[in-house]
Amino acid sequence: MNPGYMHQCNGKFLASVGFTYNASPLELFVPSANFTFFGDGFEPYQQPKVMACCGAYDEEQEEQLWPVYAENCMADFRQQACMSLSAGLKTFIDDGHVPLLAEPKAKDLQNWIAARTTQCMNELELADSSTHPDVLMATWNLPDEDAPWEDVLEDVFLRINFAFIDDLYLPATPNECTSLHDNDTVVFTDQSGTPLINSYDVELDEADADLLGPIIGSGRVSGEGGFASLSTSCMDPYCSTASFSVGTSYDFAIDSMVLYVDGPLVVSNGTLNETITDGRIELYKQALGFTTCIGGSCTYTIPAGNAHFVVVGVSDGDVATLALPSSTDITATMNSAGVWWLNSFQIEYVDDASYTWTLTVNSSEWF
Repeated sequence: MNPGYMHQCNGKFLASVGFTYNASPLELFVPSANFTFFGDGFEPYQQPKVMACCGAYDEEQEEQLWPVYAENCMADFRQQACMSLSAGLKTFIDDGHVPLLAEPKAKDLQNWIAARTTQCMNELELADSSTHPDVLMATWNLPDEDAPWEDVLEDVFLRINFAFIDDLYLPATPNECTSLHDNDTVVFTDQSGTPLINSYDVELDEADADLLGPIIGSGRVSGEGGFASLSTSCMDPYCSTASFSVGTSYDFAIDSMVLYVDGPLVVSNGTLNETITDGRIELYKQALGFTTCIGGSCTYTIPAGNAHFVVVGVSDGDVATLALPSSTDITATMNSAGVWWLNSFQIEYVDDASYTWTLTVNSSEWF
């Protein structure tokens, strides 16, 4: 397969998943009710939310070339949106935005969507996209009968309320690509939160994590690895970073956080090994908490469940994307020089076999 060049697509969109429960309609906008923007200026070129994999773009032939490039961008957008609708619905369930008695069937819906990305892409394509390949408005009405949510959720739909591709970015030295699957580890996250009054943009100095799973076969599944940081001489844009903010009413927020696993992560039960690459833990949306001060010393706390993460990894070519809340408090302190320390915290995942996996992010220092 001949490689192409990775073009970063610029645009914006509004998408939602909805259903009727107990005669009350509910529409959840993913990742938020505000327009989500993507492209140059919104994320690094090396990590495009939406991309086209084509030959070099010639602006002198824009009239002839644009429809082809816009169509490629929109195809990738539909794929990323479908994966993000699943992750976003899971976050809304964990966050209490879905009625409690409807949660089990909403989880069934979320799993159903996650297993049907290709079908979702096809259903959310305009019947005649050739007329306006850079604009998309489409709805997929899901079945009410013979569905895992039957008799509980009704009028279920996935919707692209509006999506628009308006530009392309290609640097002087572009990356090569082989297909639109090259950015499958990326999902749209909610960046609509407003930082509190005092903000701190920091970079990880050093930290690692432990993964502990169930006993399978001859032993307990486990793995450990470090994060890309100042101590590992990380290279942008793959450095672990975070943004914290503090208000005047003893409020505290983690506005963003991304932890990149430094290299492959080997998970083993002592006999069988599995290698996970491209590992990442990313905050899905702003996490809100509080500040406690005693004698001039302050502790900043995000209560368990208030921080929602997307945990991503690739194994044997398959991408796993899990939307998970924090299972313990996240506590932090800061000194007068603006150096932050975070105590260890955990993220738990219960798989389809009811096995519990615990990811522990150990104590970390941020400059």
